[in-house]
Amino acid sequence: SHIHEQNIVHRDLKPENIMIADDGRVVLLDFGIAKSLDDPDAEKLTATRCVVGMCAYMSPEQATAMPLSPVSDIFSFGSILYEMLSGQSAFPMDLKGLSLLVQAKYSPLASRAAGLDPAIVKWVERCLAKNASLRPQSFEEVHEQLSEWLAEDAMAVLKRHISESADPTHF
Repeated sequence: SHIHEQNIVHRDLKPENIMIADDGRVVLLDFGIAKSLDDPDAEKLTATRCVVGMCAYMSPEQATAMPLSPVSDIFSFGSILYEMLSGQSAFPMDLKGLSLLVQAKYSPLASRAAGLDPAIVKWVERCLAKNASLRPQSFEEVHEQLSEWLAEDAMAVLKRHISESADPTHF
Protein backbone atom coordinates (compact mmCIF):
# COMPACT_ATOMS: atom_id res chain seq x y z
CA SER A 1 0.00 0.00 0.00
CA HIS A 2 2.81 2.40 0.88
CA ILE A 3 4.50 2.06 -2.52
CA HIS A 4 1.22 2.70 -4.28
CA GLU A 5 0.74 5.88 -2.24
CA GLN A 6 4.09 6.95 -3.76
CA ASN A 7 2.63 6.13 -7.22
CA ILE A 8 5.01 3.20 -7.72
CA VAL A 9 4.05 -0.18 -9.21
CA HIS A 10 6.21 -3.10 -8.02
CA ARG A 11 5.72 -5.15 -11.25
CA ASP A 12 7.33 -8.28 -9.77
CA LEU A 13 5.15 -9.45 -6.90
CA LYS A 14 5.77 -13.16 -6.40
CA PRO A 15 6.19 -15.40 -3.36
CA GLU A 16 9.97 -15.00 -3.39
CA ASN A 17 9.59 -11.23 -3.01
CA ILE A 18 7.31 -11.33 0.03
CA MET A 19 8.71 -11.92 3.49
CA ILE A 20 7.16 -11.91 6.94
CA ALA A 21 9.20 -9.97 9.49
CA ASP A 22 9.68 -11.28 13.03
CA ASP A 23 7.04 -8.81 14.23
CA GLY A 24 4.49 -10.14 11.69
CA ARG A 25 4.72 -7.27 9.21
CA VAL A 26 4.69 -8.15 5.52
CA VAL A 27 7.80 -6.85 3.75
CA LEU A 28 8.15 -6.54 -0.02
CA LEU A 29 11.57 -7.19 -1.52
CA ASP A 30 13.26 -6.65 -4.89
CA PHE A 31 12.20 -3.34 -6.36
CA GLY A 32 14.56 -3.85 -9.30
CA ILE A 33 11.83 -3.47 -11.93
CA ALA A 34 9.47 -1.25 -9.93
CA LYS A 35 8.15 1.70 -11.90
CA SER A 36 7.33 5.21 -10.82
CA LEU A 37 4.16 6.31 -12.55
CA ASP A 38 5.20 9.94 -12.00
CA ASP A 39 8.56 9.68 -13.76
CA PRO A 40 8.39 10.01 -17.57
CA ASP A 41 11.95 8.65 -17.78
CA ALA A 42 11.11 5.50 -15.81
CA GLU A 43 10.61 3.53 -19.02
CA LYS A 44 14.28 4.10 -19.80
CA LEU A 45 15.22 1.79 -16.94
CA THR A 46 13.79 -1.11 -18.92
CA ALA A 47 13.04 -1.30 -22.60
CA THR A 48 10.03 0.76 -23.63
CA ARG A 49 6.90 -1.36 -24.01
CA CYS A 50 8.89 -4.42 -22.91
CA VAL A 51 7.29 -7.11 -20.77
CA VAL A 52 9.15 -7.54 -17.47
CA GLY A 53 8.32 -9.69 -14.48
CA MET A 54 7.50 -13.35 -13.86
CA CYS A 55 4.65 -14.40 -16.15
CA ALA A 56 2.97 -16.65 -13.58
CA TYR A 57 2.15 -13.59 -11.44
CA MET A 58 1.95 -10.61 -13.82
CA SER A 59 -1.28 -8.88 -14.74
CA PRO A 60 -2.79 -9.11 -18.23
CA GLU A 61 -1.93 -5.46 -18.83
CA GLN A 62 1.67 -6.10 -17.82
CA ALA A 63 1.86 -9.22 -20.04
CA THR A 64 0.77 -7.14 -23.03
CA ALA A 65 3.05 -4.17 -22.22
CA MET A 66 0.05 -1.88 -21.66
CA PRO A 67 0.02 0.99 -19.14
CA LEU A 68 0.09 -0.16 -15.53
CA SER A 69 -1.45 1.09 -12.34
CA PRO A 70 -1.26 -0.06 -8.72
CA VAL A 71 -4.19 -2.37 -9.52
CA SER A 72 -1.77 -4.40 -11.66
CA ASP A 73 0.00 -5.44 -8.45
CA ILE A 74 -3.36 -6.52 -7.01
CA PHE A 75 -3.72 -9.02 -9.87
CA SER A 76 -0.27 -10.37 -8.97
CA PHE A 77 -1.31 -10.61 -5.32
CA GLY A 78 -4.44 -12.52 -6.39
CA SER A 79 -2.23 -14.96 -8.31
CA ILE A 80 -0.15 -15.52 -5.19
CA LEU A 81 -3.27 -16.11 -3.06
CA TYR A 82 -4.64 -18.52 -5.67
CA GLU A 83 -1.42 -20.54 -5.49
CA MET A 84 -1.30 -20.42 -1.68
CA LEU A 85 -4.85 -21.71 -1.40
CA SER A 86 -4.73 -24.34 -4.14
CA GLY A 87 -1.10 -25.41 -4.17
CA GLN A 88 -1.04 -24.73 -7.94
CA SER A 89 -0.27 -21.71 -10.05
CA ALA A 90 -3.26 -20.10 -11.74
CA PHE A 91 -1.05 -19.48 -14.78
CA PRO A 92 1.73 -21.92 -15.73
CA MET A 93 5.13 -20.36 -16.39
CA ASP A 94 5.30 -21.13 -20.11
CA LEU A 95 3.98 -19.67 -23.35
CA LYS A 96 0.62 -21.40 -22.91
CA GLY A 97 0.42 -19.91 -19.43
CA LEU A 98 1.21 -16.46 -20.79
CA SER A 99 -1.58 -16.82 -23.34
CA LEU A 100 -4.02 -17.86 -20.58
CA LEU A 101 -2.81 -14.96 -18.44
CA VAL A 102 -3.48 -12.41 -21.17
CA GLN A 103 -7.03 -13.77 -21.35
CA ALA A 104 -7.18 -14.11 -17.53
CA LYS A 105 -8.38 -17.71 -17.94
CA TYR A 106 -7.61 -20.13 -15.13
CA SER A 107 -9.15 -23.18 -13.51
CA PRO A 108 -11.77 -22.08 -10.98
CA LEU A 109 -10.22 -21.84 -7.54
CA ALA A 110 -13.13 -23.78 -6.02
CA SER A 111 -12.25 -26.77 -8.22
CA ARG A 112 -8.67 -26.75 -6.94
CA ALA A 113 -9.37 -25.97 -3.29
CA ALA A 114 -12.49 -27.90 -2.32
CA GLY A 115 -14.26 -26.67 0.78
CA LEU A 116 -12.86 -23.16 0.63
CA ASP A 117 -15.26 -20.47 1.81
CA PRO A 118 -17.14 -19.21 -1.30
CA ALA A 119 -16.60 -15.59 -0.20
CA ILE A 120 -12.83 -16.11 -0.26
CA VAL A 121 -13.04 -17.79 -3.68
CA LYS A 122 -15.08 -14.90 -5.07
CA TRP A 123 -12.68 -12.34 -3.62
CA VAL A 124 -9.55 -14.04 -5.04
CA GLU A 125 -11.31 -14.28 -8.41
CA ARG A 126 -12.10 -10.58 -8.17
CA CYS A 127 -8.37 -9.88 -7.71
CA LEU A 128 -7.79 -11.95 -10.87
CA ALA A 129 -10.31 -10.06 -13.01
CA LYS A 130 -8.98 -9.36 -16.51
CA ASN A 131 -10.60 -5.93 -16.40
CA ALA A 132 -8.56 -3.89 -13.92
CA SER A 133 -11.59 -1.78 -12.97
CA LEU A 134 -13.28 -4.90 -11.53
CA ARG A 135 -10.39 -5.67 -9.15
CA PRO A 136 -10.04 -4.16 -5.68
CA GLN A 137 -8.76 -0.66 -6.37
CA SER A 138 -6.19 -0.42 -3.60
CA PHE A 139 -4.27 -2.54 -1.15
CA GLU A 140 -6.15 -0.64 1.54
CA GLU A 141 -9.31 -2.33 0.24
CA VAL A 142 -7.44 -5.66 0.21
CA HIS A 143 -6.25 -5.08 3.78
CA GLU A 144 -9.76 -4.17 4.94
CA GLN A 145 -11.18 -7.39 3.50
CA LEU A 146 -8.43 -9.54 4.99
CA SER A 147 -8.88 -7.81 8.35
CA GLU A 148 -12.62 -8.44 8.21
CA TRP A 149 -12.02 -12.15 7.61
CA LEU A 150 -9.49 -12.20 10.41
CA ALA A 151 -12.08 -10.72 12.74
CA GLU A 152 -14.52 -13.40 11.56
CA ASP A 153 -11.88 -16.10 12.03
CA ALA A 154 -11.87 -16.81 8.31
CA MET A 155 -8.09 -16.72 8.43
CA ALA A 156 -8.32 -20.12 10.12
CA VAL A 157 -9.87 -21.38 6.88
CA LEU A 158 -7.09 -19.76 4.85
CA LYS A 159 -4.39 -21.22 7.09
CA ARG A 160 -5.95 -24.69 6.93
CA HIS A 161 -6.13 -24.63 3.15
CA ILE A 162 -2.61 -23.28 2.81
CA SER A 163 -1.18 -25.94 5.10
CA GLU A 164 -3.18 -28.74 3.45
CA SER A 165 -2.64 -27.84 -0.18
CA ALA A 166 0.54 -25.84 -0.59
CA ASP A 167 4.08 -27.14 -0.59
CA PRO A 168 5.54 -25.30 2.43
CA THR A 169 9.02 -25.39 0.91
CA HIS A 170 7.81 -23.57 -2.23
CA PHE A 171 7.32 -20.23 -0.52
